[in-house]
Amino acid sequence: MAFDLNSIVPDGWEVESIDIGRAPEGKEEMVWYTKITFERKRWRAKKEGKYFIVRADLRAEGYFEDGDDLDGRLHSAGNYFKTREEAEAMAEKIRSLLSREREG
Repeated sequence: MAFDLNSIVPDGWEVESIDIGRAPEGKEEMVWYTKITFERKRWRAKKEGKYFIVRADLRAEGYFEDGDDLDGRLHSAGNYFKTREEAEAMAEKIRSLLSREREG
């Protein structure tokens, strides 16, 4: 019977890597180990789905997922939000950081 790896993956996470190997040489018994590394899965819109970004002028703007290079770069950079409210909240955090840096 095959083991269903998905049965141990927590919601909102995905498997980053699986390392299966044998214990170091010199052991009488064969001991196998499995190391599974998880990473938190980040939301991404479905094809033609809407997402939001923070523009350079710190305003939220909606985009549609095409699966192109720009979508991938925005997602990888973390400038990719499910709702306008999430993007606006991040814009406010950035404004606050910039304000503190100017004052400091």
